[in-house]
Amino acid sequence: WDYGRRRQRYLVTYALSCLAKPSGASYAPLSLLYMYFFEETAGSRLRRLGASLKKAAPSFVACLLLLVFIKKMDPATWRAGGGSFFHYVITQPYVLLHYFVTFFAPLHLSADTDWRPLSSVFDVRFLAGSLFLAGLIAVAAFTARTMRLRPISFGILWFLLTLLPTSLIPLAEVMNDHRLFLPYAGLVV
Repeated sequence: WDYGRRRQRYLVTYALSCLAKPSGASYAPLSLLYMYFFEETAGSRLRRLGASLKKAAPSFVACLLLLVFIKKMDPATWRAGGGSFFHYVITQPYVLLHYFVTFFAPLHLSADTDWRPLSSVFDVRFLAGSLFLAGLIAVAAFTARTMRLRPISFGILWFLLTLLPTSLIPLAEVMNDHRLFLPYAGLVV
């Protein structure tokens, strides 16, 4: 593994995943997180973070280059299909809550849900989703403190990081069950 990592051979499969679907770019932050949690265990948090960043730097450089290339390949007329960025983003905490519940109780799955973006932060769904997201982040922070519980934190952060691309780009559908293949791998942990 170390021989392949020194020669950056792992970037080939990473590049292929990004070219197949841009959400493959989540590999870079996931690799940083993995290195920080499980490989760099000695020293202060800052030293561990620095060492992890150094190891993960090729992934981030490849990520940036691939995303720029993919963006340049998009035709000028391409649109993601979504409307307001603000309304789309305030809907995402509730969508995350729905995804989480669906992992444990896969009911009402649909390829086309026709969910609409929330119209205001005063919607009870925004409050429920935001409280859920804050609680999930708190659990991830708490479980990251000890080596024995770090896999829980890693799984939660995997779930959140891999959903980030579809949570920040206003797509035509605010929620879609097929976006969960990669994020659910984190929840399995």
